[in-house]
Amino acid sequence: MILIIYTLLGFIVLVTSEDTKDDKRFYNFLKISTGIGSVGILMEVTGWNYLCPFQCILFTFSPFIALVTVKFITYIFIHLYRKEPYAIYKNQLSDGIWAKNKGHLKHKRYYNIYSAVLLVLPILVFVFIFTFLRETSCP
Repeated sequence: MILIIYTLLGFIVLVTSEDTKDDKRFYNFLKISTGIGSVGILMEVTGWNYLCPFQCILFTFSPFIALVTVKFITYIFIHLYRKEPYAIYKNQLSDGIWAKNKGHLKHKRYYNIYSAVLLVLPILVFVFIFTFLRETSCP
């Protein structure tokens, strides 16, 4: 149950990606997600899980993985296209919890590509790491 909650926290990071553009909020989120991940390390050390080795750590670090991946995607889009990317949801600009989205819908195709990559890539990274750990560390 705890691992499902941590995985859902990782998805919340994806939905509120506009908040991670501010460096102060990003580092606060990073500290919180590192603290959450350390619970997984504690669970692994004490043997309080029934999963394969390191899978518990992966699930508890899923908000951290999502956060770093979202920041990386934003960085790549800013430096590759020289435009500020904004997430879009249901053909409207998506806001974060604290950050207001200031984009214009004239770059709708760019925002749609950014939003699709923002949703798919962190999930693919998580699935890749999960599959790799399962294949290499499970008996």
